[in-house]
Amino acid sequence: RAQREARLIAAASDAEAAAPAGEESTGPGTLEEAATMYLTTVTAMPSYESRCHDLRAWTKVLGRYALTALRPVHLLALWNAWKKKGVAVSARLHRRTALLACLELHDHDVATMARESIPWERDPQKVPE
Repeated sequence: RAQREARLIAAASDAEAAAPAGEESTGPGTLEEAATMYLTTVTAMPSYESRCHDLRAWTKVLGRYALTALRPVHLLALWNAWKKKGVAVSARLHRRTALLACLELHDHDVATMARESIPWERDPQKVPE
């Protein structure tokens, strides 16, 4: 199990990583398709470009996964890869919000799983100089 998680983290850190065999789908219901459909519903959002960018961070790696094939280990592997790369807490939280909004529109059960899996964090407090 530890080796599998290590492999997922390594794959997640490579933005071009392919989804593991048997857990991806190119048919309807993929994360990529859900993100595309979601983005067509929020075009008037003032932060539309940012929302596109935040969702692209997820779909780069997990886009070919069917929504029903997403598991906490997939989401956490990518989340932890971003953390390890030094992606700011605020940027990770924006990505989390974008993913949850997208999933909520398409599959409440998957959205609930994601919400419970991906931790919410506080931005670190600045140290007074």
